[in-house]
Amino acid sequence: MTATQGDARVSWIPNQHGAWAFLVMPWLLGSLGAGLTQPSLLLLVAWLAGYCASFFFGRWWVTAARRQRRRRAVAIRGGVYTAVMILAGVPLLLWEPWLLWMAIPGSVVLVGSQWLTAHGRERGISNDLLLILAAAAMLPVAYWVALGGGGSAPPGGWWPWPTGLIWATLSCAAFMVGSVLHVKSLIRERKDRRWRWASLVVNSSIPLIGVAAASPALALGLLPSAVRAWAMSPQQAWKPGRIGAVESVAALAATAGILLAW
Repeated sequence: MTATQGDARVSWIPNQHGAWAFLVMPWLLGSLGAGLTQPSLLLLVAWLAGYCASFFFGRWWVTAARRQRRRRAVAIRGGVYTAVMILAGVPLLLWEPWLLWMAIPGSVVLVGSQWLTAHGRERGISNDLLLILAAAAMLPVAYWVALGGGGSAPPGGWWPWPTGLIWATLSCAAFMVGSVLHVKSLIRERKDRRWRWASLVVNSSIPLIGVAAASPALALGLLPSAVRAWAMSPQQAWKPGRIGAVESVAALAATAGILLAW
């Protein structure tokens, strides 16, 4: 559903298209790194529903009070997604009670994101970094859920992490930071050369993670991040659809490289 006619006709799908890769990629990496299980699927449902609930409650903050029908519509969507998150999350907590500890940092990220949205900074770099922080944390969470057998702590404990998990989380987080800088340098901040240089420096450094890990597969998987940053100049007008397609290819390459290196 994508109709937008009238205040009550609000899409059920968040329009933050770039966020979906950030949501799925770390879950997929963590789950496949340990072996996909039934709890992994429940985690995905709870994770995506939680994001959608946060998005629509954020929309409630920025919708003018006089537009009561629209406010009611976004609140209903936020409530439905919250219910879905709870339905998926309760059995997940019964399987893995340690997940309850993750509610503490998760709540901090949620409150921070809602505050930024309420103050008109939803599309700012601060909110992007909060999403990246939450998404990067999802990778080890998905890994531990797939392993199973945790009690008050994840299987194997909170620390130390396996070497493969460390490199996977670092690579995923670096890719997402580079992606945000790259996209912003091409669209919202295309007239500010500082964003262009920040994108080039960060994205050029990302393949070095593979070098540090002594993994050719990881370095090659992260190389497209550097290539696309240099190849796509903000001096040229890029359509969002084309940028999204390139980002999808870079994300797939990074995902494949991380999995092969694991």
